[in-house]
Amino acid sequence: MSESLSKYPHIEFARKAINRRAKETRSILESLTLVLKHPDGEHRLYRDEITNEYWQYASAWNWGELPYCFLVPEISAEEWEAEVYVDPDEMMMYICALERLLSVDTVRKMPNLKGHIQSLQKIGSFPPDPHGRWFGPYVRENIIPNFEQVD
Repeated sequence: MSESLSKYPHIEFARKAINRRAKETRSILESLTLVLKHPDGEHRLYRDEITNEYWQYASAWNWGELPYCFLVPEISAEEWEAEVYVDPDEMMMYICALERLLSVDTVRKMPNLKGHIQSLQKIGSFPPDPHGRWFGPYVRENIIPNFEQVD
């Protein structure tokens, strides 16, 4: 495990973890070099020149665009510009909404649960699927379930 990862572990899916990382972000950024600002205006890719670790900067929209950063795998600027890494705050909001929805027994038993969720997403009543490049420990299969297997 890298020194940075032991000091700043991958972000848990909890509001307090996002808030804590947002507070730590200014001091983290002091030792990093900006590699690239993403055209979306939100994301930035940084590199630690000493450890050769990469960090992604994002803003948590549900916290009022609160900026925070997190460790990501090494990537070329071109690949990252084509697709940023998935943001922990988006995954957390999706999981919270999914847990609330699936806590209702009749919803879990719907014959087309995936279609129902997609309909809710279209009208803005459910968060969109987290978007971006997946990486460990953030794996798509651990966030977005196979809705045909939900019981």
